[in-house]
Amino acid sequence: MKKNYKDKPEETRQKSGRFNFVDLFVIVLFTCCIVLVCVVYAPEFFKLNKSDTVDITYVVEFEGVRPDYASFINVGDKVTTDKGYEMGAVSAGVEIENYNIIRFDPNTGDVVASAHPSLSNLLVTVKVSADSDSVNGFSVSGKRIAVGAEMNLVFPGFTGKGVCISITENGNMQGGDC
Repeated sequence: MKKNYKDKPEETRQKSGRFNFVDLFVIVLFTCCIVLVCVVYAPEFFKLNKSDTVDITYVVEFEGVRPDYASFINVGDKVTTDKGYEMGAVSAGVEIENYNIIRFDPNTGDVVASAHPSLSNLLVTVKVSADSDSVNGFSVSGKRIAVGAEMNLVFPGFTGKGVCISITENGNMQGGDC
């Protein structure tokens, strides 16, 4: 004789509407995966912060170059990256500072700084309209500008790798000397 499910005592039968934590976990995991894929492949729909366009002035320091290279950079020169992205225009004359060498003096046992006789640091001031938002800070042509960031910049008469040492927005200091 074949036993029927309904023939079992009520206490041994499983309830069909029982809550299952494994099913819930799978549903939550699946939902998270769908959201992650949407955020990665369609980020413009999930952008929470709005970016504004602001005028900024940033200073880039090129260390250890010949001081006569300053004459190759002029006010009004277009500035691009080594990949060709526009990064603004030179807005002030180039400042020349001493390039200091840190060395150990065996006679005194001290660490001393002395100016290099033939190299200097060039400080170039660049002005540009940049996108600004609360998450990423400033960016120009999709490239982030931040104090301490290395930048490969190309001028009509000079190409060099420098470090951003300050950023000013509408007269408000956003960064300082490194």
